[in-house]
Formats: sequence, C-alpha cells, structure tokens
Amino acid sequence: MPLSWDGLAGPLRRADSAALTTLLLDATEQERLEFAGEVERRVRSGAGGWAAGSYSPAGLFALLVIACVSTAARAATLLNRRDMRGWNGISTAHFLRIARIRQLPWIGDLGVRLARGLSPRDVWGGDWRFVEALLIEGGAGPPVTEGVVRGWVQAVQEHSWSVPLADALRGSPWLDLLLPSVFEIDGLGSELPSADFGDQETSFPAAIARLVAEGRLERRAVVDATVDRLARGDRPGALRPFALLHEALAPTPTELSRHASAYARLAGDAPSPVARIALAALRTLGEGDLLDVPTALEAGAGALARKEKGLVMAALTWLDETARRSPEQAGEILTTIATAFDHQSLDIQEHAITVVGHHLAHAPAEVAARVAAERGASPGPAPGDPMTPTPAGRAIPVRRPESPRQPASPISAEGPHRPIPPGPAEPPGQSAPLGPTLSPRQSTPSGQTLSPRQSPPSGQTLSPRRPASPGQSATAMMPPAIGGAAELAEEVTALIQDPAAVRWERILAALVALPDEGFAESLAPVLDRHPGVFGDRWGRFPFLGEVIAARLGRERGHVMRERLRAAVWRSLTDVSGGMDRSLVSTPSGILSLRVAEAAVHVTQAPVPVLLATPTSVTGSIDAGELVDRLARYEEVGVDPWPLDLQQAMIRVSRDVDAGVLARAEALTLPAGKPVAGWLRSGGLPDPVGTRFEQQSRDSTGEVVARRVVAALESGRAGGDRIILEDALVNLTPRSRPEYHVITNFQPDVLAMVLPHHREAVAAWALTDLVALADQDSRDARLLPLLADAGGPIGPATVLALTYGLAARHEADRVAAVDAFLGFAAGTESFAAALGTELGDLAADGTIKLARVVPALRDAHQAGASATVWEVLRAALPPLLPAVPRGLPDLLELATRVASAIHARDAVPGLPEVAARGGGTRLVREAKRLQAVLAH
Repeated sequence: MPLSWDGLAGPLRRADSAALTTLLLDATEQERLEFAGEVERRVRSGAGGWAAGSYSPAGLFALLVIACVSTAARAATLLNRRDMRGWNGISTAHFLRIARIRQLPWIGDLGVRLARGLSPRDVWGGDWRFVEALLIEGGAGPPVTEGVVRGWVQAVQEHSWSVPLADALRGSPWLDLLLPSVFEIDGLGSELPSADFGDQETSFPAAIARLVAEGRLERRAVVDATVDRLARGDRPGALRPFALLHEALAPTPTELSRHASAYARLAGDAPSPVARIALAALRTLGEGDLLDVPTALEAGAGALARKEKGLVMAALTWLDETARRSPEQAGEILTTIATAFDHQSLDIQEHAITVVGHHLAHAPAEVAARVAAERGASPGPAPGDPMTPTPAGRAIPVRRPESPRQPASPISAEGPHRPIPPGPAEPPGQSAPLGPTLSPRQSTPSGQTLSPRQSPPSGQTLSPRRPASPGQSATAMMPPAIGGAAELAEEVTALIQDPAAVRWERILAALVALPDEGFAESLAPVLDRHPGVFGDRWGRFPFLGEVIAARLGRERGHVMRERLRAAVWRSLTDVSGGMDRSLVSTPSGILSLRVAEAAVHVTQAPVPVLLATPTSVTGSIDAGELVDRLARYEEVGVDPWPLDLQQAMIRVSRDVDAGVLARAEALTLPAGKPVAGWLRSGGLPDPVGTRFEQQSRDSTGEVVARRVVAALESGRAGGDRIILEDALVNLTPRSRPEYHVITNFQPDVLAMVLPHHREAVAAWALTDLVALADQDSRDARLLPLLADAGGPIGPATVLALTYGLAARHEADRVAAVDAFLGFAAGTESFAAALGTELGDLAADGTIKLARVVPALRDAHQAGASATVWEVLRAALPPLLPAVPRGLPDLLELATRVASAIHARDAVPGLPEVAARGGGTRLVREAKRLQAVLAH
C-alpha cells in the first residue's frame, strides 16, 4: 500500500515511533522516495500540528525524513529547522535501523552537517548524543565548533552520573579532538563541575589530573593549556575549574618557569583566586633563582595596585624576600614597594613603610627621604600633605590619589553613566567646587540631546550640576518641537526602542499640534508595521496607537474607545482616588491617562497646543509660556482638556513675575481664573513627608524584617484642590514590608510629572529603591533626576539616596554617587540626615555597610569631602556599638576624609573604642581616626 498521511495518522497521533518505523519499512524504496515531497511540505508548514502527542515534532518527523529523502543535504535542511531541533526526542535506534535498511552511504555526512548546526547557546546533551551516533555510524569526525564542544561536555557530564568523570572522558572517542577547545572557549568553564579536586567522581579538575597521571593526556600540553586559559582571563566562575586544575597538577618549578611572564601579568590583572596562584608560583620561582628581577617588578607593581588587602600584603612580603635575596637590585624593588605608600588601605601603607625601612641602606635617596618623613621626622602634617599619626608614633600619608578610581560606566537604558570627575583638595570645612560642566540632558553644541546620564561626544566630563550664569536657566531646555509628519514618524519608531519621557512629550505635542499634511503617508506605515506594539491592549503604546489612528481617520474598536472614555472620566471624577488605578500604580501613570485623553479628544475637541508640554527636560513649564498657550486657547475659543490642564498646573514654575501674573489674571476663558489663582499662590504646596517604618514580626513578636519608607500628605491647609493634587501628594504605606510589589514606574517619566517636588517623587519610588539594597534589584536612574528636581529635601529623598548608596550593583551605586554630588553642590544641607539614616539602617543589617563605603569613597575622591565627613560624623555614633561588617573600612575612610579637611569634631563613642586593648583592625582604625581628630 502506498504511503499516505491517512495511513500514518495512527502512529503520529499516538506518538508511536516503533509502529511508524514498521509502516515506513513496509513500503518500498520507490514509495518512500515518492513520498519525500509530501514529507518536506508537511515539515515546512509546521510539524507540530502532526505530532501533538510527541515531546518534539522531530521525535516522529525525523523518522519520516530519514526514511524518504534522498540526500544528506535535504535531510539536514529539514532537521535543522527551528521546530525540528528537539533531536533528543528522536529514537536513535529506530532512526539508525531505517538508515541501515536503506543502506544510506551519507549517514556520516548527515552527522557532520547536523553537528555544524549545534547552537552554542541552546545546547542539549541529548542533541549531541543523537549527532554523535550518526557520526560513529558513518565513520565521520565532528567539526570542532563551540556548539559541538559544549554539547560534548554536557553529554560527558551526564554520563558521569553513572561512571566517574575520568572514565567518561577516557571512553569518549573525541577526547583528544575536543578537549583542547574546552580550554579555549570563553565562558565554558562555568559549565564544568569544579568541586574540590579531591572529589574523583565528579570534578573536572580531578578527572583531568587523573588522566594526566595515568599518561592518557600529555602533561606538558595540559599544564600549558591551563596557564594559557588563566592568562586569557574570563569571569571568575568560569576560571574556577582551571584554577583548581592548576592546583591539582602542582606544576614543578621548571614548568612554572615557562610561564613566568604570564604569572607576572596575572598577579595584577586576574581575579583574586587566580592572582593568589600567580603570586605563589612567582614566590616558588624566586626561591629557586628562576625569576629575573624585571619580571618580579612587573608582577609586584600590578599586585600592589590591587584592592584586596590579603593579596597586597602577600606581595609586600614576597618583594621583601626578593630584596633580601638580591640586595644589589634592592633599590628598584624598594621603588616599586613605595607605590604602596598611597594605597587606599592605611594598613597597607604602614606595612609598606615598614618593609622599606628594613632596606633603607639600599634604598634610593628619594625613597629613603620619604620613609624618614613618613616615620614621623616631620613635627606635623605639611600643607597639602596631611599625615595621620598612628599609635606607633609614625605618620601614615593620607593623600587623595592623583587619579582617583572612577566608578565603572555601565550602559543603562538611557546611555552610559557620566564619569565622576576628580576634584581638587578643598580648604578645611569646604567642599571643592564641582566645576562648570554640562547639566543632565543638556544639548551639545551640535544639537544632540544628552540623556540624563549620557557622556557628550566630545568626551568632556559631565558633573551632576552646572551653575547657571546670570539670567540663564540651570537646566536644559526641551529640544525643538517636531517639525512635520515625516519627523514624527521617525520619532514614533524610535520611541518603540527608547521610550524616553522627553520623546513621549514631543510626540504627544506633535500629534495634537501638527497639521494633517503628510500624516497618512508617514504615520500609517508605522502603525501597520507594529501591530503588536499598538494592538488592542491596555497601556501607553496602544493608547498612542489610538491617537495616531484618530489623526489618520481610521475607525478603531468600539470597546477600546469606550474604555478610554471611561478611564479619562474616572480620573476626573473619582474624588477618592483621583486616578484610574487599573492604569496608574505611581504618578508616572498620569502620562498614560494623558495619552488616553488625547485619543478621546484629538479629533472630537481639537486644541491648538498641549498645555502640559514641558519647556525644560526636568518637566518644568515656564509660567510665561503657559500663559501664552492659554492666550492662544482664548483666541480660538476652545477650552483646555482637563487632564492636560491639571498636569500643566502641577508642572508650572513656582517663581512668577508680576507681569506674567497680570497677564494670567487678564485671561477671560474659564480656565484663566483658576490658573491665575494657582500662580498667585505659588502652585502645588510642598507635600509633607514622614518617615514610616514597616516591620514584619515572628510568632513571638520579634522584629524579623524591616523597611523604612515615607508617607506623604498634602501641605495645603485649606482651599480648593485639583484632582491630580490629591492623587500625587497622598501616600500611606502598608505597615508590613512589601517585597514583591512591582510598580513599573519609568524613572524619567515619574520625575517629569512632579518636577518641583522631589520629595513626592522619592516617596512614590521608595518601594523600588529599597529593593536595590535588600532585594538586589536594579535601576537607580531616578536618583540623579532627584538631584536635578526642585523642592526641599525631606525624609523620602534622604532614604532614596541611602538605599542607592547601599545598592547591590555597582551601576546603581554610581548613580547614587552622581546624585550625592548633585545634592552636595546645592545649598540645602542633607548630609546629617543621610548619616543618621545610614547609621540606623546599617546598625541592624537592614542595609549592608560594606556596600556604602566604596560609594562614599568615590564621593570623597570627587571633591565632596566636607559633605562626606558630615555623613560619617552622623553615622558613626550608632554604628560603633553595633559593629556591623564593614565598620573598619568606614573608619579608615573617615580617617582619610577627616585628614583631608582637617576635621577636629568629636565623634561620640569613638574614644571608648580607640581605648580598647587588642590589635583588631576595628581598634586600629578607631585609634587612627581619634589621633587625626585630636591632632
């Protein structure tokens, strides 16, 4: 009987590969070949519908392919299709049975072709095992690709579940071919089992070392490959198995000497575990007189520049030994050691001075002179070079490095972070000026607009703030209005990839104000190309699609139109909440309501211009410009849209001159009087923020978790309020911490809703910002925007900055330091409040103090030393009795900062800690700080 889909339906439906194989082999070769075209058509049209009972369509359709197609190329093309890639679901036995009965000469070629298609990203050991079976059947070897190597590694590991890994590797026919690539592919080490190398059953290092010891693998090749892998570098987790393999192989001094230059580089550049191996290797070479001094100096210079105290101490000890063995070259060695005099750790500085002191007879004159001065030969700190007397009577230099460590510049959704510029040392009690630089999102001379944290093309440094010249705004103006439909189409397309708040505002303004010319030709293709973005769903982009469709004259769904009208109506009539909470979880959702309002009114009640379009990238609207826009409304005889008017009133600048107020009071349209009264009263009053502690307790009543957030209430004593006012300045947190609340606010959108009330913005965002510190979440882009916003600094703002400084991820701490510098450049004091919060939250581990220290160190190095000292002075009293992890580092930083600004303040509790006995680091650092403050 000829092959047909009806005849195959039963096995396909039951996913019975044995029955399907029998039916295929019962047919003649000619019948199978004639059926090949139908198999190809069915596979290309979507195999899944015909094999619903199978784990993967390939599980059954691969049998059809191998039974019917005539060449390896055709079979590989079908099996490499995305919906046929579940090769681990194929019955290899049935597949090969069919191939053998057909006597296919190209089964090995098929294996090679499929091996080339193995993806290095989506690797399954089962897929490789299927390919391997074809290669062995056809007597072919696999191509050495990343996908093949990763598949082989995974399959060997799965085999090691039943036999030791060494036996699994030994039994593989591809060991010699593929193992070298395991050492060459970046990131592959993270997939290798790297338990302690003594675990012979599962550990990759132990298995390779065992095969080397047996002679199955050549020792020299494995040692060289291991060192080369460490020298090329990778993520620490990916290097771990190779570091353990190096320890398991225990290279001899002769073997180590072949790689002396590699170890020298690793001592300075590699992750800590690898650097320790390198230093140990160099020490062994030095003891055997197999290491030349130039290589030792290269390694020492790199190691001494590291942050890890243990590694630096080990390097100092090793260089000390090297200088003793080679006194004729001690001068060069001591010059290298002297670079540690400026290390960020005072312990390292002191130890380096001690080491150099052992060899003063051989030290160059300038090094010896410096050691003499820093041992206390000077009666006190020289101007510009403060010294910190230690209990031993010596003086440790506390200098600002000439090139302070810059925080990393990670890429964020709005571009790379701005580097923090080094600042000059400032006179006592005064922060150094941060310098005239571009403000966030300021247009460059070329007209390019910068996002809040984007570096300018010229490479010049951006500081958080720029002092304004007389008569000049300190914030960047909005880019020019969109000039036509073609430009609008480009902006809408760009918005899909980068939904920045400034772009939203410009697009919304253009959709309202631009004439119809060119709309159909430019906007219709954009709408049609992105049906999934502008589809019939609930959210900002579908609402934007409704606005565009309305301008194009397209009929949209009745249900969507009614839902839009209902949402806008509820937002203006619900006095209890003021907003449609299905759309808005934070004030940033007001933008969604405004887009919905435009969709409802853009053609039914057109207006000449949107009132709420900002004139500044902070979201602020110049009061004179708002009055001018209302005058245009009066000229054409239309009323403002309610939400647009209220957002404009929230955004309007609070400083209004008499002329602008007089023009507002002269307006005759219905909105004129409320706006004039709003301007006269100074706009939206500053809300009152209150520190609010959330707690979770166990069954005994003990507090097991806490968060500190902020409550908000209106600062208006009486008088009429607008609906949005109630929605924006009233916030009552829950009594228990909420760890899984996702507000999904967009930082720049939220900041632009309330440009003159940073405290309200911070309060609404606190749930997310707390999670930076206690849930290891990401995205602190809001913090620099708070520094650029207006309004007083209250508890919410201080808490937001505190949690940012304690964030898990460095990119977020960089953003917090950026904001810190912005606040430090202002006139309002916030440091004491920040220090108080820091001390309270770190004392019981609510935040991790060890994360805060590097951030404050960066702020100190950027020139805000006086502000950092105020923070430390307030934070230390509650931290000293609690002794959280990281306190010695904080005390060391305090010593540096206090010495830099010549602080003489008393710190409560510090003398008591400094007076304790013992040599713990906490006591040593307390003594140092106390000595500086009392000097």
